Amino acid sequence: MSRRGRPPAATETQVGWRSGYRDYVLGGTGGDDSLGYDFVVPAGRTSYFFEVKATAGDDMQIELGESEVLTARQNSRTERYRVLYIPFALNPARRAIYMLPNPFSDRGRDLYQLAGSGLRYRFRLES
Repeated sequence: MSRRGRPPAATETQVGWRSGYRDYVLGGTGGDDSLGYDFVVPAGRTSYFFEVKATAGDDMQIELGESEVLTARQNSRTERYRVLYIPFALNPARRAIYMLPNPFSDRGRDLYQLAGSGLRYRFRLES
């Protein structure tokens, strides 16, 4: 990692697009939404995982799915999992990309506030 806390640059051929949307754009069956991230970037002996969250406006909130929460939690003690937030994704004049910390990391806990959400529980009734 560089002195500014940014992952080192990787070439386009090293970056792995892993989300299911990649199959729609590129064809094939290499995408997998169950991984909990959209891109993996190898950097030396480690890899960085990026989850992309885009909005039409500037909602300043994101929603993580089950696999994203699991992967973020597994990487909460490292800087390896990041969120790329893209507000105004459909407006080229206003679109920007912000690299946010892992919501479950120490830095993330200082940045994010829980915006409210439901929890889904599975249970079994005894006969």
